[in-house]
Amino acid sequence: MANRRKKFKIIDISKNTNSHLKKINMKSDWFDENSVVIGDDQIILGFYKNKKIKRIALLHELGHCLDRRNHRNNYYSELEAWRIARLLAKKLGIDFGGDEKRYMRECIKTYKKK
Repeated sequence: MANRRKKFKIIDISKNTNSHLKKINMKSDWFDENSVVIGDDQIILGFYKNKKIKRIALLHELGHCLDRRNHRNNYYSELEAWRIARLLAKKLGIDFGGDEKRYMRECIKTYKKK
């Protein structure tokens, strides 16, 4: 019951932020284990093997929708979206533990300049 309740809370938050979730119906290399936000009102949620990571990826993309700041670069935008995702997870009672933190760090690394 608790998992179902959390799922509905995430859907409610997406509605409150004017986010329209779209699940890609066909598997492609790009959307395998990836998601993307389009503008500030549409999220394409890719295929994930790990449901916990999929949920955290959704919260991250919602973080982009909620972030109204004009960042200097993508790295800062990513950091802020992850900060918001962690706040949303805490508010919803969703675990943001080891696997989720590792996923977040791996995602952030892709935006750091070498």
